[in-house]
Amino acid sequence: PNITLLVKPSNMSKELGRTSLPSTPAPKAYAKLIVLAVLALQNTAHVILTKVSFRERAVPYLVSSVIVCSEVLKLCVSSVLMIATSGQSALKEALSELPASAVALGLPSLLYVFQSTLIYEAMRLLDP
Repeated sequence: PNITLLVKPSNMSKELGRTSLPSTPAPKAYAKLIVLAVLALQNTAHVILTKVSFRERAVPYLVSSVIVCSEVLKLCVSSVLMIATSGQSALKEALSELPASAVALGLPSLLYVFQSTLIYEAMRLLDP
């Protein structure tokens, strides 16, 4: 059977609150895919490099020092990105609010350090 369209597509888009349907994906969609790909590569490289660093002939190191260094690196990168996107005043504002939110962030931070330590220990114990 033939089905006829009772409503024109232009009317449907107006009913949905849009004036026209997008013909190409928004740049934000591409940015999300790029971020997803970079995070997947970063996490994969992290696991592989960590496992390689635990081989028998490697120089031993403290897992806690790796966790501290990675967190300091994340702090530096996020600060640079915040200044680049929102300006230096946004960073100053975020730092001024830090003492008030320190208590609320303390417990999750400690749990994150504990989780990271367990992940490194688990990778150390895995077979190659």
